[in-house]
Amino acid sequence: MAPNPPSYRHLAYKQPVRHRWANTSLLLLVLAEVATGLFGMASGASNRAFLNDLHAIFSFGIVAILGWKTALAIRSLKRPAGKRPRYLSLILAALLLATLGLGFWWSNGVFAAISGTSLLNIHIWLGLATAPIIVYHSWAYTARFRIGYSADRRAALRLMTALAAGAAAWGITEGIGNALDTPASRRRFTGSHERASFKGNAFPTTSWLNDDPDHIDPDRWELQVAGQVSTPLMLSLAELREGGRFEVVEATETLDCTGGWFSTQIWTGVRVGDILDAAGVEPDTRSISFVSRTGFSRRMPYNDARDYLLATHVGHEPISHRHGAPLRLVAPGRRGFDWVKWLTAINANSSPHWLQWPFPVE
Repeated sequence: MAPNPPSYRHLAYKQPVRHRWANTSLLLLVLAEVATGLFGMASGASNRAFLNDLHAIFSFGIVAILGWKTALAIRSLKRPAGKRPRYLSLILAALLLATLGLGFWWSNGVFAAISGTSLLNIHIWLGLATAPIIVYHSWAYTARFRIGYSADRRAALRLMTALAAGAAAWGITEGIGNALDTPASRRRFTGSHERASFKGNAFPTTSWLNDDPDHIDPDRWELQVAGQVSTPLMLSLAELREGGRFEVVEATETLDCTGGWFSTQIWTGVRVGDILDAAGVEPDTRSISFVSRTGFSRRMPYNDARDYLLATHVGHEPISHRHGAPLRLVAPGRRGFDWVKWLTAINANSSPHWLQWPFPVE
């Protein structure tokens, strides 16, 4: 009996495939970009500013790998076509460069929009759409993520070199921007640019879900305070204004929108803690929900929420309808989607604040 022919299947992933490290490195950097971008966008706290710095460094690292990989992909077109898509690498490179370019332009003060959508938002959606493509690309052009195939010391060193190049490029561009006093040098730690600070209702009127309810009659409007409280309340607007039931205070706070802008304003209103004390919050309360007339709501930690403001005025002007009249939440240290507009209810909860989507979905 003739011996069985030797099988080379076990050698397939061990054969020297040139530049396989680039696919794995791109995958890791793109996933890191998505993670730092989303977590950085969700937080308005200064102690998480490093996420935006890492986001920029990773993007420059991707460019360092892409320039070399794209040249390789172009040369590969001269070889006979195989079973894999011939132009996938070039399409992927184009998508990544477009995503990174839009983010770079916005961060450096190019505030253009396409069909009413800002470059920053296009950058975000394009990045989220590109991530699954890079996952498929890395899967198809490596040995299905086998550790023996994808992880070795040389690949790790090359990735570290790309990151070092990204950090150097980021440092140089930041230094040039600061030296020339470009818009990039005046960004907030979140990457946002200033808009109409201390100008009352003149700042932008964007909403996370593009909510825009009918105008609310202030004489018929009431704020409900319910949930884990001993004395539920129904408060009129007059009770929340000067001369009403609660002390009216002013606070200078910064609204930082995920649309890429921030605006510092003087807000006038009533402390949430005063409202909660009047309602008699139960001892087991762990979070406070702020509910809009639209049904939109956000849940905050109880101790943090006490220091927030229920604002009726901005810049000593009554808050306009588009900015959430007659009452909106002012939540320092949080991004704009947490500053709930058109407030109609406050609920005390025994459940934790994190029991919600990190980004509003309804």
